[in-house]
Amino acid sequence: MGTPSSVSSYFCLGTKIKKINMMRIYALIGGIVLLGSLAFIANGQSTPSRPAFLAAEIQPSAKTTINYMRGGAIRGGRFQVRTASMLDLISFAYETEAAKIVGGPTWLGSERFDIVAAAPADTAQDKAAPMLQSLLEDRFGLVIKKESRPLAVHVLSAGKGKPKMKQSDGKAAAGCQQVDQTRTTGDITGAFTVVNCRNMTMAALARDLRSMAGSAYITNEVVDETALTGAWDFELRWNPRNQLAAAGGEARTIFKAVEDLGLKLEPQRRPMDAMVVVSINRNPTPNAPGVTGKLPPRPPEDFEVAILKPSPPDATSKGIVQRGRVDVEGIPLQQLVQLAWELSNPDMIVGLPKSAASTTYSITAKAPIPEGAKSEQEVDEDDLRHMLRTLLIERFQMKAHMEDRPVEGYVLTAANPKLPKADPADRSECKEGPGKDGKDPRNSNPALNRLMTCFNMTMAQFAEQLPLRVNGYVRTAVVNETKLEGAYDFTVAFSGVNVWRASLAAVQPGAQADPNGALSFPDAVAKQLGLKLQLEKRMMPVLVIDQMQDRPVEN
Repeated sequence: MGTPSSVSSYFCLGTKIKKINMMRIYALIGGIVLLGSLAFIANGQSTPSRPAFLAAEIQPSAKTTINYMRGGAIRGGRFQVRTASMLDLISFAYETEAAKIVGGPTWLGSERFDIVAAAPADTAQDKAAPMLQSLLEDRFGLVIKKESRPLAVHVLSAGKGKPKMKQSDGKAAAGCQQVDQTRTTGDITGAFTVVNCRNMTMAALARDLRSMAGSAYITNEVVDETALTGAWDFELRWNPRNQLAAAGGEARTIFKAVEDLGLKLEPQRRPMDAMVVVSINRNPTPNAPGVTGKLPPRPPEDFEVAILKPSPPDATSKGIVQRGRVDVEGIPLQQLVQLAWELSNPDMIVGLPKSAASTTYSITAKAPIPEGAKSEQEVDEDDLRHMLRTLLIERFQMKAHMEDRPVEGYVLTAANPKLPKADPADRSECKEGPGKDGKDPRNSNPALNRLMTCFNMTMAQFAEQLPLRVNGYVRTAVVNETKLEGAYDFTVAFSGVNVWRASLAAVQPGAQADPNGALSFPDAVAKQLGLKLQLEKRMMPVLVIDQMQDRPVEN
């Protein structure tokens, strides 16, 4: 799932430390009484009864530019998710990645739902997944089975000749240490990633390669077919995908780095364990009368304790969010406001102090423990967002309101469309990476470091995808005026916004393309799909600051 140039929050569910990537706004910041159990089919057997929510309310999500699942935490007995596709919900409930969910109707990845459910007050987070399984079976009639299916993977295999790695003596601790190295040429900086691995088996390398290289290179599970036994010492050296163009003749992909070890890493298909959707209803059963009154109230919308202060001038943007504790540093006030009010770009804020774009702040805060809970619990992304909003209002003495104002946004039109008709059996979705044929134009032109592949997508659905998937270019909702009917399969290869800007820095002002092959997303859509993205002014909700101090009041 590009690196757009706007603020973001990884205020998401999980047991691991949450890192806040300030270059993205979206990315990662995320009924009735149930007595039965989910009928999970696996080799003809049914699992024992699973935990179930006490009550749940399910609603279709309102139209929004946010097309990813948010929430998933249980806090104070309240479980909630928003803008979740059925694919998201099944993935969460069965703790498996979406790529391993097959079958089912085409709308699994496109139609979105909001769920609020009640659980006993001190329910542990690890009960959320089985409770959601029960809910999906009871309300949507989900029937799912585990089965081996051919899936897209990356295969790690041995090359010709002996491996160019040293057999480990077993004395070093098993694992890899990663160090970023930088090379500067002119005005462009190319970063190399170096990973030193010691006492590593090939199975461990296959397990870790995807997280090392990132989804820009490896989108699927890596399977070890090297047949190499024992443990090894070696070094991997490559450029991140968005640095290949800047690295020039010295550019090295992760595939080249693996090849230099005497190995091969290639996309293929292999039989893998998959979750097969046997049947599911498009609409859930109706919410029980009076269910809203049975749901736990939303937790308090302010931090229990919070320290907000200016960051040192040389502070770098960084942050950690874990179980309701927030520790961030070096964040401009403008980005904090964007994050708190969930605004995709600064044009949607009017009246901020001039210093807001440059003055940075640090926040150390702790969310309150819900009534009835015995310890700190995971905090929902939206709850943290509201707590941040309350903190900014109090400390900066803010008064603000939302108002419709003219804002520049994209309109999608058809010029000379070049769109092949879709296979109607495919799931409607867009993803990062190559299509079914495995062809990746990024490998031959490093300046095209982004590749979006869409299956069975209408133009209305495609327009909805853009604010999240290419929000470095598209930062507001896109209006579809193509007048094209039906659904299509297509890919778009383009340069991430930072690569595009770097390429323009080397040519004359006003140039439309760089000789190195860089291509902006609007230009790529025009050349490859025969569509146009044109900026127009239209009325959109804007945050209007009526009153705000330049500096926060004392903690």
